[in-house]
Amino acid sequence: MESPTLWLAIVGFVIIAYCMVKNVKGAMIYGIVFVTAVSWFRNTKVTAFPHTAAGTLYSIYAAFMSDASVIVVGSLLGSSPVMAFVESSTRIREGGRTRMTALTVATYFFLSLFFTPLLASIPAWAVGPPLILVGVLMMREMLEIEWNDMRQAIPAFVTLLLMPLTYSIAYGLISGIGTFIVLHLWDWTVALLRQFGILKGSKSNNNNNDVSISGGNGVYAGNPHVDGNAKPTDQV
Repeated sequence: MESPTLWLAIVGFVIIAYCMVKNVKGAMIYGIVFVTAVSWFRNTKVTAFPHTAAGTLYSIYAAFMSDASVIVVGSLLGSSPVMAFVESSTRIREGGRTRMTALTVATYFFLSLFFTPLLASIPAWAVGPPLILVGVLMMREMLEIEWNDMRQAIPAFVTLLLMPLTYSIAYGLISGIGTFIVLHLWDWTVALLRQFGILKGSKSNNNNNDVSISGGNGVYAGNPHVDGNAKPTDQV
C-alpha cells in the first residue's frame, strides 16, 4: 500500500468504475489515458520512463513465435481456436461471430504496428484496473451456470478458481475441461456399452409404468399406482 504506482492504479480504477456506473462509452480508455499521461512525466515516483537502459523483447521472442505458429497451423487445419484470450469474450458479446470480425481485428492489429512505441509506453499499472473490471463483466456469466447440477457446477468452479491462482487462463480451462470429462466418464462409458449391446438395460422412463388394466367395465389406461383417476378408454 506504500507504492505510488498502486495508488495511481486505484485512481484509474475509480475513474473507470465511475464512468461505467454512469454508462459512459469508452470508460476504460479514459482510465488508461489518464494513468498513462500521469506516468509519462519524468522525475516522479510514478514515472514509466526511469533513466535506465532500454530493454528488448528478444527474451520473449520464442514465446510469441510459438503462439503465432500454433494459431496459423490450427486455422489452416480448420480446427477450433487453439489459444484462449479474454478479449474474445468481448467480440462475442458484441455479436462478432463471423470471419469478417477476425479480418477486421487483423487489419487493426496491422495498423497498430506503426504505433508500437506509443503502445509500449503504457505502464502495467494503467492496464491493470481495466483487466479487473473485465473480470467484473465476466462474472455475470456465472448466472448461466446450473449450480444445482454438480456435473456442471464443479468444473465451472474449478475453472474460476484456478485461473487466478495459476495466473493462466489455459491452466484454468484445462482443469475445468478435465474435471468435466472425469465427472461424465462413467455415464459416457455406460451409454457406449449399451449402444453396442454389451451392457443390458435402458434408461428409466416414467412412462414405462403405464399399463393397461382389463376390468369388467372396460380397459383402463394409465399408471394405477400414481394416477388414481384412470378412466376407461374402451367399454366392453
